[in-house]
Amino acid sequence: MADIENLEEEYAKLVEEKQIELIWHPERREEYKISFSVGNVVRSFYFCRNDPPMSVFHEFTYFYLYMYLVEMKSNWMKYAVKAVLCLRQMPVAVRETYLCWYHKGIMEAYGSGKKAEIHRRQYFLYASGEIPLSSVLDDMIVEVKQSIDGYLAFCIEILSYTVKCADILGEDEFYVWTRDQYDLVERTLKEAINLYGELNRCPVSLRSCLYYFQGIYYKKTRRYVLAEQALQKSVDLLSKIEISADRNIRIAQNKIKDILKVIQYSNVKGVEVDKIDEIHQLLTTDLLLLEPKYIACIELFFHNPIEINEENECEENEIVAEESERDEYTFDELYDMAEKGDADAQTVIATCYLSGDGVAQNFRLAFEWMQMAARQGQVQAQCLVGEMYYKGIGTEQDQEKAFEWWMKAAIQGEADAQNYIGWVYDVGLGVESDYTEAFKWFVMAAEQGLAMAQANVGEYYELGKGVSKDLEQAVVWYRKAAELECEEAVEALKRLGR
Repeated sequence: MADIENLEEEYAKLVEEKQIELIWHPERREEYKISFSVGNVVRSFYFCRNDPPMSVFHEFTYFYLYMYLVEMKSNWMKYAVKAVLCLRQMPVAVRETYLCWYHKGIMEAYGSGKKAEIHRRQYFLYASGEIPLSSVLDDMIVEVKQSIDGYLAFCIEILSYTVKCADILGEDEFYVWTRDQYDLVERTLKEAINLYGELNRCPVSLRSCLYYFQGIYYKKTRRYVLAEQALQKSVDLLSKIEISADRNIRIAQNKIKDILKVIQYSNVKGVEVDKIDEIHQLLTTDLLLLEPKYIACIELFFHNPIEINEENECEENEIVAEESERDEYTFDELYDMAEKGDADAQTVIATCYLSGDGVAQNFRLAFEWMQMAARQGQVQAQCLVGEMYYKGIGTEQDQEKAFEWWMKAAIQGEADAQNYIGWVYDVGLGVESDYTEAFKWFVMAAEQGLAMAQANVGEYYELGKGVSKDLEQAVVWYRKAAELECEEAVEALKRLGR
């Protein structure tokens, strides 16, 4: 139960509790619900196994919340932005299903007018299953490529959607684009630059226009260095034209320079960036007009992105769930293995939640999975559970439990845990300081090739802590650590130099 002002905060706790429940009781994922009440209204969101995939559990469940808040129509635009950000992190096939709901909700929130009509059109297209149109466009591209000039016009028409209906500072606008639409722009941009960027028979103004679009697209997707390079190329090309003879070219060149200033120096005052989306009109006077069927298909494919000025990041951020360290498994495949009791998979899932790699970062979930793996005797997990207890990550800080888990892993030969135990005895953390005991554990870890432990053994020999002073042995161990060329080796190099 929550009031509307605190609903997001309370919902975050509710979702996290549900995830923890599903970690320890995976059989409940077959069918479950998340419910909350605001005033006298109770809302329940029903889910079943793999709906949502656990890699986007956070984004998926929050999408439901934000669409509910959009329906409330109070400050709804803010929640529409958040909803679309959640959508973009869902798998494409799933996302298209929920875009139908999204457009219906935004259409009803607008009520009437041009923007309501845009969303109404998108809603019916998704509901009727007529999207995507990518295959139709692919056929048209093959057809239009028969003419160099025709394909150039086709590319510019597609790329014009990087600036249509949006201000130049559009990385904080929100675009309701599917992956197919982004892919088309990326592919067309690359092909157009490769084919026409250096083609001398192509008018310089049109070549400049292509680099202009490239710069705008890179800026909208927050690739600022690439954006700056592309826009500078556009300006350089325009400088080759006798600008005094063409006022339009001079205007375009000056406006692109203004964009460059915005990119190079954030918050530049006095830089005019309004109506920048008209630059391509100034540069395309030599362009052949496309046939109406091509223009109609492109229009239908993009449906005019919507302008909403909100200070939210809207990067296209597809979750990458396959990493080499995961042995070719996706996050969701590993999650299923973890639910079935695979301790190694549980450790990887915990590590993903800990680092935010491939999934929304969540220390509490990381601790729950790490603890589950540790209880099965997975030594890396035991060592990390100890570290999480020591630092208070995802759980209450508890030095005694940290020592207990480090010792479990150290006894099984885990080098990091052995080094931790050595450090505990060295500083007397929760135990009586004992240099002899510390040296014993440092040696165990050092003999396994752990650089930090090797440096510690070297220091003990240098200072005569827990062992007779022996500078030759100190040099031997410092060199072992230094040769590993890792971060820990830097301290060993300093000691060796001394």
